[in-house]
Amino acid sequence: MAGPQVSYLLAAHTQYPNGQVNNAIDQHKKLAIGFVPALGYDWKSFSINVRYNIGLSKIAKSLPYGGLPGTLTTM
Repeated sequence: MAGPQVSYLLAAHTQYPNGQVNNAIDQHKKLAIGFVPALGYDWKSFSINVRYNIGLSKIAKSLPYGGLPGTLTTM
């Protein structure tokens, strides 16, 4: 199975090794769109699923690398 995903950013913080925390929400777009293919298996009351979230939107506004789309694997 597979389907679309829409995400909305609520908060973003950057923490540095010296303990300083900065609000980084202005460096990111608030809305992101992605695609999620998934595999799953159900047996009686046991279920296992693997998903791969493919980011189709660039989420960073103005970072040196141009804002790469995000990807995530969940299990």
